Amino acid sequence: MILTAPVSSAAQPAPSSPHGLDAATKARIQQQCPPGHVCFWESRYFGGRFHAYPDPSWGGICGATEFPAGSVYNRDDQAWRFYKSPATDCANEALMFTLQPEQWKNGVELMDPVVYWD
Repeated sequence: MILTAPVSSAAQPAPSSPHGLDAATKARIQQQCPPGHVCFWESRYFGGRFHAYPDPSWGGICGATEFPAGSVYNRDDQAWRFYKSPATDCANEALMFTLQPEQWKNGVELMDPVVYWD
């Protein structure tokens, strides 16, 4: 997967943080998603199929997720943008949110699954 440059999310509301999770969930997602990865779960609340993108790098084009994701965790050292269904690419009108390092989104916060990211 080739990704575009990281972005600032100064204009967006602050997303959730793993510090707000219960201890068991926080430990589980941090075990599944190592530092330096961006991770996706198929279901809300970090369940179902799982995919981790190791050491993502920026400078390319938009990439599709392995499956529509209901939970996302950014353990990389840079911010990434995420786009919702029914997006067909990373067009700005489909921009859903940006996650800074160590931030996550899941459950009802997503409403629509994530299908692309850059």
